[in-house]
Formats: sequence, structure tokens, C-alpha cells
Amino acid sequence: MGTPDEAHAVNAVIDRLAGRFPQLQRERIATVVHEAHHELDGNPIRDFVPVLVEHEARERLQATGAQPVRVSDQDAAAAGPMIRAGEPDTETVFNARVTLLNGDLGGGTS
Repeated sequence: MGTPDEAHAVNAVIDRLAGRFPQLQRERIATVVHEAHHELDGNPIRDFVPVLVEHEARERLQATGAQPVRVSDQDAAAAGPMIRAGEPDTETVFNARVTLLNGDLGGGTS
């Protein structure tokens, strides 16, 4: 499962997604998050696990027809330490990290 910090971050993912998908039961969201998290077991690089878990869980929830609601900066700040007012959301961070991992440093073509 990773470190206690990772477990705390995954619990924060559940909190954020529960706020984004208020029409779904929290238990259902937790199940989806834990499934996505356990698929990353054995991966030695744990730095991005919470971001990857949140991205995958959000996609799975949306695939069931659930639609996320926009959360205010105040609600986002209350949801946990990973989201702060004025900071990019996890989707933006995820996409930026995937771009970097794929070798695009943003310098354009040469």
C-alpha cells in the first residue's frame, strides 16, 4: 500500500471525489478508489500514486454515468491538504506529469 502519507493521500482522494460526486454513496467512491489504488501495488515508484489513483477513479466513476460537480475554492480547501485555492486541480497536475514522463519538456519542436 505504500507509506502512511500515501494512505492519508488516498483517503483525501476519497474525500475530494465524494465532494465532486455528491450523487454517489461515499462507500461506492471508496471502493472505486481502493480498486484503482491496489492496481498500483508493487510499483516501486510511489510519488504519483495518489494523483494516478484519483485520475483513474474519477474516470471510472464518470464511466458509470456519474457527472462531477464543480467545487468552490473554499470547498476544495476544506477537502484536504492536496487541493488549495488557486492551485491547479489534480487533472491538470496529472496531465502535466504524464507529459513530462513522456519526454515533452514544453520546448516545442527544434
